[in-house]
Amino acid sequence: MLLLALLAFWPSFFKPVIQGSFNSPVSLIHWHASFVFLWLLLLMVQPLLISLKRFAYHQILGLLAVLVVIGLVYTGFMVQVKFMQHYFKLNEWVHAVQVPFFRLVTLLVFTVCFILAMLIKDRSWHKRLIFLGSFAILEAAFARLYMNYMGVLELAGLLGALTHIGIMAYFVFWDRIVLGHFHVVSLWGSIIITAFIFGTAPIAETQWWFGVAQSIASLAVE
Repeated sequence: MLLLALLAFWPSFFKPVIQGSFNSPVSLIHWHASFVFLWLLLLMVQPLLISLKRFAYHQILGLLAVLVVIGLVYTGFMVQVKFMQHYFKLNEWVHAVQVPFFRLVTLLVFTVCFILAMLIKDRSWHKRLIFLGSFAILEAAFARLYMNYMGVLELAGLLGALTHIGIMAYFVFWDRIVLGHFHVVSLWGSIIITAFIFGTAPIAETQWWFGVAQSIASLAVE
């Protein structure tokens, strides 16, 4: 997932940043990217610590993970707020209203999965909830892959969502092969997340959400 995110954002973020040519109306995006990649690094280190039976270190990093998640969610939300305000000024309703809706939905999925993972003590639930939440925040990376490497602009969001669903389906059946049965979290978690993402999709085009989006955009400080 870390390599996928690097590949997806290389042309539009990392390469311009390295070259000093990156330009965005939202400066907070650097902080958000930092928290996301810290999370993906933790996602690599934490299972390794468990496999090495370094449980104390795993728990210590778990506390750090809480701070990373708070930073990730806060900056993720504020980045969308800033972008919404920017695109409202340009009268670009798709990017001001519809695209942020799906970004906020996946951010909500990630948040709920993480909170449940921290509250539920069952290890088999914990790690699966962490992965399901992580798949959700990578939906933006999936969309970037289509935009940056295939030139698909209009359908990038839909294709990103379908790729997200495909990754979860792979996860479910990989779990089935390893365990010999479907795990309740990977199976029903994937079904609920899929239903939630596609079930809420029509809301993005309603007048109600248009009004809510305007209110959210007004939260941005000039």
